[in-house]
Amino acid sequence: MIQRGEVHIAVGLTSEDMDSLADAPGVVRVLEPEYRTFSIKMNTEAGPCADINLRKAISYATDYQSILEAAGYADLMTGPLPNGILGHDPKLEVYRTDLEKAKAYMAKTDMPDGGFTLKMVHVSGLEQQRRWALILLDSLKKLNIDLEITPMKWPDMVAAAKSPETFPDFFPVYQTANYGDPDNIAYAAYHSSRNGGWQNAVYNNPEVDALIEAGRKEVDPEKRAEIYESFQKMVVADAPDIFGILEKRRLALRDKVENYVFTPVASNAVEAWPLSLN
Repeated sequence: MIQRGEVHIAVGLTSEDMDSLADAPGVVRVLEPEYRTFSIKMNTEAGPCADINLRKAISYATDYQSILEAAGYADLMTGPLPNGILGHDPKLEVYRTDLEKAKAYMAKTDMPDGGFTLKMVHVSGLEQQRRWALILLDSLKKLNIDLEITPMKWPDMVAAAKSPETFPDFFPVYQTANYGDPDNIAYAAYHSSRNGGWQNAVYNNPEVDALIEAGRKEVDPEKRAEIYESFQKMVVADAPDIFGILEKRRLALRDKVENYVFTPVASNAVEAWPLSLN
């Protein structure tokens, strides 16, 4: 429809869609990094992943390059905050594929030889999440861990996040900043007051809570940046998530659309009021 001129704007396009529109006459492609993270949250309170050594083993065993390639137009996450937002540390030391380190942390667990099965859910019909689940399945095989993958309807996934006992070992989550501040991601995704909800079902660290609260109260941007740098290091050290990718915003406009300005917040939302047609 965007190629034929039947619509003026198309949002939520796939990487394949964007490739097919590369030379389409009258079409302007928008491919920009946005404040939208994708991570796979682990059950830090119940089950095998309550062991930090297992979480670190899994984090090092994960095939990040395959996750990136499956995403198409994207960048790997560097910690819990999106690239470019206030306080984000681009030099933060994060987990990357390293089987030796993965096996070293696996040796510190109660089940060093593996031989057990973990469970992952994903949104039924969401092909991207299905691909990432399969990548994780292959990654875990290196540690002799099997993965049971269950597609679910989103309301059922939300219901499963209500307690550590019902929360699966792995839970994929997209998080979108609705305003350009790190608190928007940090509080929703890592503050313990959110426990029981899908954004942070189980992760609970009082020191992380304190840093998030300090970041909310501080008004000096430089001091806030320092607080969030400490926050990022502490969260990465806890390894509550497999930090995945930051997808680029993928949308297309007809060249008749004027005054469109990209903003990295509110994924796939287009402010229509300043737009006009030439």
